[in-house]
Amino acid sequence: MPFDTVLGQERAKQVLRRAIRANRIPHALLLTGPDGVGKAALALALARAVNCAQRGEEPCDTCPACHRIQGLTHPDVHVLFPAKRSRREAEDVDPEDERKFLAGLAQDPYRYPAVGPSETLLIDRVRRLEKDLRRGLYEGRCRVAILLETERMRQETANALLKTLEEPLPDTLLILVTSRPNALLPTIRSRCQQLRLRPLAEAEIRQALLRGAGPEGRIALASGLCQGNLRRAHALMGQDVEDLRDQAYSFLNDGVFGADTALVPFVERWSAGGDRKALDGLFDMVVTWLRDIVLFQEGAPHRILHTDRRQEVERLAASVNTEAVSRTLSEIERCRDMSRRNVNASLILISLWRCLRRTSHAA
Repeated sequence: MPFDTVLGQERAKQVLRRAIRANRIPHALLLTGPDGVGKAALALALARAVNCAQRGEEPCDTCPACHRIQGLTHPDVHVLFPAKRSRREAEDVDPEDERKFLAGLAQDPYRYPAVGPSETLLIDRVRRLEKDLRRGLYEGRCRVAILLETERMRQETANALLKTLEEPLPDTLLILVTSRPNALLPTIRSRCQQLRLRPLAEAEIRQALLRGAGPEGRIALASGLCQGNLRRAHALMGQDVEDLRDQAYSFLNDGVFGADTALVPFVERWSAGGDRKALDGLFDMVVTWLRDIVLFQEGAPHRILHTDRRQEVERLAASVNTEAVSRTLSEIERCRDMSRRNVNASLILISLWRCLRRTSHAA
C-alpha cells in the first residue's frame, strides 16, 4: 500500500516522505488521531517503505519485501495488539486469536478486528518483542514493531515498553498507535516523535465506500454521519441508520422534554444482549445530534449533518445551551470509558439520562 493509497493524511505522508529522503527516521514514532482515520494503514505503509527493495520515499508495492509485509509474514515486522492471555501457560497470546487478527489487519487495515473492552497489550508479549528485536535482522533493512491501541496497557506493561524505548537499537523502528495519547505515560510520549492524523474528509470517506457495494443514498448518509471515521462509516453501512438516528434523537428529546418513564423501554432495548459495539454506535449518533445543535446555535445551519431533520435540530437548539451540550459530551466520553470497563449498560444509560435531565433544567 504506497502512501498515496492511504486515504487523505497528506501532511503526515509528506512528513514521512521527507524523513525517509533525509534518512532521518526516528527510532520511535507515535501516531495519534481519532479512530478510523488510517493510523494502522499508515504504520504498515511506513514499515514497507523502510524495507522496500527500491529504497524510494515510499513503498513500491511490488517487491518481495512489500508483499511479505503487506501479508504480515515478514520476519522483521512485528505487530502487537490488545488481547486476552492464552489458557496455555507457554503462550502469551492465543495463536489462533493472533492469526485471525493479523489476517483481518492484512486484508484491510481500516477495518481490522475490534478487540474486547477488557483486552490489553500483554507484558509477556512486550518482553518477547524486546528479545526479538535484539536478535538482529533476518532479511530486511529495518526491524519494525507496530503496537496498536497502546493506550490499552497496564502500568507494568508500560514500564516494560519504556525500557525498550530508553535503549533504542540501530536499524529499528517502533511505531506506537493510539487514539488517546494522554492515556500513555508522559515518559513514553517524550521518547517518541508524535505525528497526528486528522479525521477524514467526507469526500474521502465517500470515495472509500463507493469501492464496495451499497446504495448511494446510504453511502451519502454514512459519509456525512461518521465524523471522519471510516470504520464507523462501514459500521453505519451495515446498520439501520434511520432507526439509529431515531433512537438517538428520541433519547435526547425525551431526556430534555419528556418524563422519566420514557427511559425504561429505552434502557431495556439497549442493555439487552450486552452489545457494546451497538451502544458505542448509539453514543456516536447522539454526538452527531449534539454537534448539529451547536452548529445551529452558532449560526451555521448549512453545516449540520441532519439536514433533512432541521426542525428537530432547531427545537433542541432553542432549549439546550452550549454549556449544557459541552457537559453532555463530556458525560458521553465518561460513559464510553465505563463501557470499556464493562460497567452495566443500564447504569451507563441512566447516568447519561441524568446528565440530560440536569441539562434540561439548566437550559
